[in-house]
Amino acid sequence: MKAMIFAAGKGTRLNPFSYALPKSLLPLRGRTVIDWILLRLQEAGVREVMINLHHQGEKIQKYLGNGSGRGLSISYSPEKELLGTGGGLKQVEEFFEEGTFLVLNSDMYFEFALAELVARHRERKAEVTLVLKAGMDTSLYGGIYIDGEGRVLSLGREKTGTGRLYLFTGISILEPAVFSYLVRKPSSVIPAYRQMASENRPVFGEIAAGRWEDLGTVANYLSASNIP
Repeated sequence: MKAMIFAAGKGTRLNPFSYALPKSLLPLRGRTVIDWILLRLQEAGVREVMINLHHQGEKIQKYLGNGSGRGLSISYSPEKELLGTGGGLKQVEEFFEEGTFLVLNSDMYFEFALAELVARHRERKAEVTLVLKAGMDTSLYGGIYIDGEGRVLSLGREKTGTGRLYLFTGISILEPAVFSYLVRKPSSVIPAYRQMASENRPVFGEIAAGRWEDLGTVANYLSASNIP
């Protein structure tokens, strides 16, 4: 199985920490943030990883190399201009032509088992599965509403229907069908998910059990690092 890590962002909300290092290389509990993500991917059986690069991307590439020292094959997708999650994913479409794959943001820490979530995705014959967390504040990013069967009703700040509200963790499990909804220009992947859901494609939310922490702000990073 393959995965993509979105690591091109400037991480401005993490300044001054992200002045010297890209956010994915910040230290966290004895590893870098991206090493924790790679560890979880390996545990799920991922062996090939694509990472998009922009802000201080050369430092990420120098640190990880081709991934052989970590038992992985790591490729890179440099972006002269930031393409966002939608455009960045579309740019590497050929890398993901075959079968199920994962995409993840690079500013988080989590402990849940991705393999179980992938198995559920395949069991449902989903084209998109958004990994969700219950009982968390959705005011900053908006939430994901799902119905009783787990189908996504709406994404972001606009609510559709009477579903239950959850936080999107920034982890998606996808099938190549998503690429027909993406464009090769700066864009978010969320409108593609939204359009697929509106067309009644199999777009599901899966609630993850286990620790998940957003590292995208200084306060959250310090809290996750157990720094007072």
